[in-house]
Amino acid sequence: MTRPRPLFVEVETNFRLIASNGTAYPVSVNLHYDMKDPYAIHILFRTDNPDEESVIWTFAREILASGVDGHAGIGDVQVWPWASPRGNFVMLALSSNDGNAQYEVPRRVVTNFLRATYMVVPLGRETDHLNVDDMIRRLLSD
Repeated sequence: MTRPRPLFVEVETNFRLIASNGTAYPVSVNLHYDMKDPYAIHILFRTDNPDEESVIWTFAREILASGVDGHAGIGDVQVWPWASPRGNFVMLALSSNDGNAQYEVPRRVVTNFLRATYMVVPLGRETDHLNVDDMIRRLLSD
């Protein structure tokens, strides 16, 4: 008997926010992938302050995947491999009108997450899971 394919992937982990002075701060995040949105990944950045809202960034799964081995993305989202004496990482740079942030993520966290997303929707099979009518309905409701 084969197990049914999962419908989504969710991973709780920590990124390290790299401040402009080089100091690193742990940040609790939730990585999320859903077959209903097969091209995108979602990262929820949690805050320790109950008065602040968590922030969600959504961008192409392909940017994250390409950034494991080389520089990927332009503009608001950029990803690239990073090796340090502490190990292999992936750097994630995010920019918005509110500011810029650079995060260090263990490479194994990214590769394990991506591998799990490919179990949900294999690379190159994203269009098999697109519901165009639902996408239009969501766009018009926003």
